[in-house]
Amino acid sequence: MAEILVSVSSTIYVTHSCPVDNKKTVPYYGTVADADNYFVLHEKYDVWNCFTREQKVRFLTSASRRIDRLNFIGQKADSGQFLQFPRTDDTVVPYQIEQATYEVALRLGEGVDPDTEADNLSRTSDGYGLTKVTYDRSFVPDYTRAGIPSQTAWHLLYPFLRNVLNVDIVRSS
Repeated sequence: MAEILVSVSSTIYVTHSCPVDNKKTVPYYGTVADADNYFVLHEKYDVWNCFTREQKVRFLTSASRRIDRLNFIGQKADSGQFLQFPRTDDTVVPYQIEQATYEVALRLGEGVDPDTEADNLSRTSDGYGLTKVTYDRSFVPDYTRAGIPSQTAWHLLYPFLRNVLNVDIVRSS
């Protein structure tokens, strides 16, 4: 019987970056090593493990970009930081944001293209010969509308998002 032992002293989460050919760096949430560890006990470990390090960095970078397009509560901790997190008075990136990045990266690695998914939302039926399929588009999941290809990631991100139905009114004299 396998026994899993966990020992954590303290962890600081920072964003990492990948150097690219133009001598700039592209930041992303988490690390490849942390993503590998995240997927060890995940049901899709075999899928993630098949990617090369370069592919993993590419997927993590794309996932971070998609996540950073969302409307989060608060402000960046430092106006000069590249990514949306950490926010306000935080000094670290919340682990849920990293987990969401890993989940989105996995879906991107599986070939899910959120742009294609968005294009497909306007399709109401498909047909070939005498066969026709009709799609109900009366309900579109929020995560699909937001360009996030993973419902699991969306549940991790949701607590950090602004409520777009609330309007803040500030009076100035």
